[in-house]
Amino acid sequence: LVSSSALGVHDSVQSETAVRKHLSSLYKTSTTNWQHVATYPIPDALPAMTPPHSMAQNPRLDTGVYLAGDYRQVSSINGAFHSGRKAAEALLTDDL
Repeated sequence: LVSSSALGVHDSVQSETAVRKHLSSLYKTSTTNWQHVATYPIPDALPAMTPPHSMAQNPRLDTGVYLAGDYRQVSSINGAFHSGRKAAEALLTDDL
């Protein structure tokens, strides 16, 4: 099972074709025989991530102030978790 998020994609044959092509490139495999299960358009679900993506941002804003969120990493649940972990690790390291 593969789940994917994409900005500006709508439930259409053209969008599915574009997503399959991109996933084929990412996973270096054919997506031709993959079964499409569902598409769920969710307006404004992800922050825009314009290249280049800077994933090495310091979570420290000021003494005792830490920033976390998917907008700090990659716009996804994983990005949010990773950013939160980096902020928590910075807090523990700072031992405030």
